[in-house]
Amino acid sequence: MSKRSQDVWTRPVGGDALIWKIMFTGSGLVVCENRIPGARDTSYTCCREEDGSTVLDRFSPCTVVEGEGATPGMTGLETVGGGLFYIHAYQPDSPEHRGLWAIDPLRGALAWARADCAFTAHVAEGMLVYRAGSFAGFPERHYLLLDPSSGGIQDEPGRDTDRVAQLRSKALCEEIRQDVLLPSVDGGTASRPGELREYIRRGELLVTVDHASAGPEKGFDARIRIRRGGVTVYEDALACNTPAPCVNYFLLRGVRLYYIRNMNELVSVGV
Repeated sequence: MSKRSQDVWTRPVGGDALIWKIMFTGSGLVVCENRIPGARDTSYTCCREEDGSTVLDRFSPCTVVEGEGATPGMTGLETVGGGLFYIHAYQPDSPEHRGLWAIDPLRGALAWARADCAFTAHVAEGMLVYRAGSFAGFPERHYLLLDPSSGGIQDEPGRDTDRVAQLRSKALCEEIRQDVLLPSVDGGTASRPGELREYIRRGELLVTVDHASAGPEKGFDARIRIRRGGVTVYEDALACNTPAPCVNYFLLRGVRLYYIRNMNELVSVGV
């Protein structure tokens, strides 16, 4: 059985790239971080939440993220806000983030850059970041509060650990900031050995993804279903024959479900 809603749009990333992460700018746009397996370059695609229409197509920040000792070509989606999305580079031979670049998707251009800072959190007073340094041979962090729209310094907590801890204690997690519901996991049981179910429940709405393997050394298939009042109103194959379950590949935001199909196509369904 395959049931399809009328209110569906799809956005393939194109080429050999995979969708690594998605975030919502708060201005009606969804941004995708795209990576090609085995390559160091990262690109970003941005489309409208309402219909999937393209605003920014495979934007490569290589020309704006350069120098400052960061790993060339390799970037990641850090956070979003105020119609901008923010990306980071990496320290050489390390997974630790370095630098912060604000991208305006409507212009497809750099809004501001702080290659000397790394993101910590969004707080009421601004964007909390830090500069990494050392004192007497020991690593230390010097904290700043930036204006998220311009990158300008608004305040400087510095090394005041008590104030930084107080600021961080009030920071909102990204799920709350972006108003999304992420799935919970229901592990396999004796009646469903080797299976895994993820789900999001909101009122009478239930979204599930069932992951199943055909057996040892076999790939995993995943199927997504939307049920309303116990009745299936939509279902689709989320992924087929993957080496590991594609866990955490869907979320709910407002009246729309978003999921990544076959790891390279963003799908949105009105619920």
